Amino acid sequence: MFFLSKKTKQKNHFLVQVTINTYPSINNKMAIKKPLQILLVEDRKSDVILTHLALIEMDIDFKLHIVSSVKDGMNFLYKRNPNNITPDVIFTDLNLPDLPGTEFLKKVKSSTEFDHIPVFVITTSDSVEDLMDCQRLKANDYIVKHIDFEIFSGRLKMAIESFLKVPAPSN
Repeated sequence: MFFLSKKTKQKNHFLVQVTINTYPSINNKMAIKKPLQILLVEDRKSDVILTHLALIEMDIDFKLHIVSSVKDGMNFLYKRNPNNITPDVIFTDLNLPDLPGTEFLKKVKSSTEFDHIPVFVITTSDSVEDLMDCQRLKANDYIVKHIDFEIFSGRLKMAIESFLKVPAPSN
């Protein structure tokens, strides 16, 4: 099942849902019968589409919640979203219209309410300085939006698998 809502009660919040399978719990003791809730903080539609397509290839059940700014991301986290969702995973860009993504990362990781949520930075920046800033701010991973979709998709899959602790398939 796939759908993209037109608008929700919150400005700039969209929901994309793809239902494929259940995903294992973090401790791999049982399967969780709910979609993986993913918050994507990204203002470029082309990058939203790229990330969405990469997630579809992963064979996981997920709901992708899309906001376009740090302010909207924080509002989402503080349950000012249509269904009071707390994300299981956050993806954020560094270059956002209101504040840098590092500010969003800092706010999430310094909050005892949200510091347990894995935050993956997805960016076009391959700057060592940006990477070091994100590591210092406790990003769970730093993924460069590669021009080659297969490379980008593979990196995103590795990040999700590390979060889910699912062993990579052996070939």
